[in-house]
Amino acid sequence: MAERPGQRVQGLGHEPSDVSVRGVLLTAFGGLLALAVAGVAIRGLEALYGLHDAPPPSALDQRSLEPPPHRLQTDPAEDLAAYVAREEAILDSYAWIDRKAGIARIPIDRAIEMLAERGWPEPAEGEGRPPQPVTGRGKADR
Repeated sequence: MAERPGQRVQGLGHEPSDVSVRGVLLTAFGGLLALAVAGVAIRGLEALYGLHDAPPPSALDQRSLEPPPHRLQTDPAEDLAAYVAREEAILDSYAWIDRKAGIARIPIDRAIEMLAERGWPEPAEGEGRPPQPVTGRGKADR
């Protein structure tokens, strides 16, 4: 008998070739059984190794831990001004670096004046010479 569109076939109510109800039920039962076996195994291991008993609290657990205070800059402009003032104080002051060796820090302006008056010091034996200016190769020399 030929079926027409929209006409229902009486009988089973589902396609027997699509899904095996027995297979779905067996799979669900097997999954539940596997979960039950895993749960029992986990409980057994916890009892065997004593993992269910909580260890006594340590000294760190007993005291309240507070986070450290923030270390953010509250006034970056003031911090920069203080930094620049410290650096300028170093550049503009006299101080001993190594008194025994006779090494002192002098103000930068005085050091520039001394270098202009005296020129570069001669290097000690075994030290390299300071770079010399290159002459005769620039556009101005042509």
